[in-house]
Amino acid sequence: MLEWSGALCELDGVCRNPRRQGVIFERPRPAGGNQRGCGEQPGVAADTSRTATPMSRYSEYVGADQILDLGFVVSADAAGASAKADELHFKRIHMESELSLAQVLTDMHCAVDFLKPQTDVQKARFHLDRTAGIIKGMEAKLNLLRPPYFTQERFEEFRDLLAPASGAQSASFARVRHFLGLEGTESPIYKQFINAVAGHGTSIPVVLRSPASPLYEVAHALLGVATAYESWAWSHYQNMRLVVGEKKEGTAGTLGADFLKGRMVAPFPELWSAIGVKKGV
Repeated sequence: MLEWSGALCELDGVCRNPRRQGVIFERPRPAGGNQRGCGEQPGVAADTSRTATPMSRYSEYVGADQILDLGFVVSADAAGASAKADELHFKRIHMESELSLAQVLTDMHCAVDFLKPQTDVQKARFHLDRTAGIIKGMEAKLNLLRPPYFTQERFEEFRDLLAPASGAQSASFARVRHFLGLEGTESPIYKQFINAVAGHGTSIPVVLRSPASPLYEVAHALLGVATAYESWAWSHYQNMRLVVGEKKEGTAGTLGADFLKGRMVAPFPELWSAIGVKKGV
């Protein structure tokens, strides 16, 4: 039987780690229809109709059949097996990125929850560390979309068939950028960190001089997320240059490589400044 263990986080900061054979655990719902658990989107009504469901097969639990059914290509049959494999490689890496972005959003929601008053801020650091690790994993996957694993000539075989679809349209990526304060709005996670610092009666400069403080660890975990994001954004830009070219437009009509270069902005510039590192805004 399948064994599963996971942290189920609520807005009150409580995390439970159930462990039982053959059962998928549903997140307990607090009273009130507008409360949200870690990773749930505000404004989306909670589904209270579902109950714990036994799972006897791995493929059923992870939805393998449904995921693999999405592995269709737009290339014509005449393109040949090798060209179709190229397109599947491109598509599956982007599918994996969407799943990773969903987990990044879940962990960042949890980090915000654990920075609220009367919660364990050490758990916020845990979720931020995992966020950084997931973004690093996304970068490693992204680098499989450059030579020698993927080339401009092979991409050209099907690239025009993708338009006007574009990664720039990813809703999950836009939400991640919002969380990082890169969409022209204040970063929710950084705002909650500032609130936590104030709630502990201290300041960021003092926190950064206090290695024993849990908030010190959170501050450096935030910088870890920012560093991972910067590295991923740089790799994305380099891939565009290598596989699409400097001057070509993106499939959605963006400026291509220049569009990506213009979005390479460091999250949390105030925190970088506090440690003496100047970052662009």
